[in-house]
Amino acid sequence: MNAILAMLNIYIDPKASVDRFAGRKLAWIWPVLVMGVVTVVISLNTSPIAMRLLLQNPPEGTNVQQLQQRMGLIETINKVAAFGSPLIVAGMIALSALVLLGACAVMDVKAKFGELFCLLSHCSLVSFLQAVAGFAVIMLRRDDLQSLKELQPSFGLDLLLPEGTSKILQASLGYFSIFTVWYIIILGLAFAYLMKVPKSKAYSATAPVWILGMIFAVVFSFFRQT
Repeated sequence: MNAILAMLNIYIDPKASVDRFAGRKLAWIWPVLVMGVVTVVISLNTSPIAMRLLLQNPPEGTNVQQLQQRMGLIETINKVAAFGSPLIVAGMIALSALVLLGACAVMDVKAKFGELFCLLSHCSLVSFLQAVAGFAVIMLRRDDLQSLKELQPSFGLDLLLPEGTSKILQASLGYFSIFTVWYIIILGLAFAYLMKVPKSKAYSATAPVWILGMIFAVVFSFFRQT
């Protein structure tokens, strides 16, 4: 029950969530497991849609016949990637925990990797809602989708940008969705409660975590189909 309440509380009452998972070494298991399982479900359900769109929009230099011949291999790769996605989720959280640990060292905040990993596992449930919302949009519009780009619904500020805006600016502003802003706020508050530091110091320490996420968003934007 504590594990469930810790996950639910993180959305609106980070202090209550911290009180429930602080000091529990294995408290990270449940949020990581939930995100991992949901990621597998999302991946398996969007893969057939992606295959259809790939056939409709073959990459330059590739025709439909060539794609059809490789479809079995592509589907196998997609399934392997889907079931391996929980490891990617855990790996990204671990990387963020290392970045946060480094920030703590610079700002003279005593912290351990395990407690930061647990903190980020719970806080990541907030930003993970964007993946769930994106999946809902895809499933509602699955019969109307015409390109692979539409498999990545945007919830960020990039929606306000005109056509022709640079990819870097699009990706940077696109990163700041309502879910990401919510995550940044919750992470700062939860860190302050857990580490018992002023909120201003907490937001400064946690800033490198979301900045890292923004950098990844910008880098990945150059590999997306336009």
